Amino acid sequence: MNSARNRLLIVTALAIIAIAASGMVLLHQRLFDSLQLQRYSRELSYYQSTYLHKQGWTKLYPGSGADGLGYDLRSFDRGQTWYAIDTNQRDRVVILGLAEDVYPGLLQQEAGLAALIEYAKKHGPINLTGEDAAQQLNLLRDSGFTVEKR
Repeated sequence: MNSARNRLLIVTALAIIAIAASGMVLLHQRLFDSLQLQRYSRELSYYQSTYLHKQGWTKLYPGSGADGLGYDLRSFDRGQTWYAIDTNQRDRVVILGLAEDVYPGLLQQEAGLAALIEYAKKHGPINLTGEDAAQQLNLLRDSGFTVEKR
C-alpha cells in the first residue's frame, strides 16, 4: 500500500510540476507577445510618420490637360523632401525626380487645397462675400482655381 501511495504522490507531484511549467510557458508567451506587439506598434508609428505617401488626380494643376494629372509622391524623411514616383511594368518603384522639379507648384497647390477644405469645414461654404471674401479668394487661388469677376 505504501508503494501505491508513493506512486500516487509522485504522479501528483509530476502533474503539479507540469501544470506549473505550462503556466510559466503561457506567461512567458504572453509577455513575449506583449513586447512584440509594442515593438510592432512603435515600428508602424515610425514608418507612418517617416515614409509618407501622397497620391491623387487633379485637373486644377496647370498643364494637366483634358485628361487631368495623376500623381504619386513619396517622402522618405518625414515630409522634408518629396519625390515624384512611378511604377514600371514589373511593379517596381521608379523615382522620376524631386516632386517640385517634375511637377512645379503641385505641392503648394495641394497644401492650398488642404487649407481650403479645412476652412470650409470650420466656416461653411465659400461664398466670396462679407469680411472673409479676400481670404476666401486667396484660398481658392492657392488651391489652383481661377476666379473671374463677371
